[in-house]
Amino acid sequence: MKNTPESPVSENDHQGSMRQTFARNLRVCRHMRGISQEELANMAQMSRSYVSGVEKGRRNVSINNMASFAVALNMPLKNLVDPDFLSVDGH
Repeated sequence: MKNTPESPVSENDHQGSMRQTFARNLRVCRHMRGISQEELANMAQMSRSYVSGVEKGRRNVSINNMASFAVALNMPLKNLVDPDFLSVDGH
C-alpha cells in the first residue's frame, strides 16, 4: 500500500508489516536450514514459545533479539528485515 493522502499508512501499520516481514523471513530461513524452533531457541538463548510468537508476528522483537536470531542463523540481520529478501522474482 502506498502512502497517499487518500490512504495514509500509520506508524502502527508500518511496524506491523515490518514485524510480519521479520516473522516470515525468520521462519523461512529456519526451515531452509532444517532446524526446529526448539533448536533455534537454544542457539539464540531464547525460549521456544518466544520463537513461536516471533514467527507468528505476535511479538515485538528488540534489535538485540533480532541480532541473536541472525547470529544463530549465520546470516546478516539485514536479510531478516528485508521485505524482498525471499521474493520469488528477486526484486
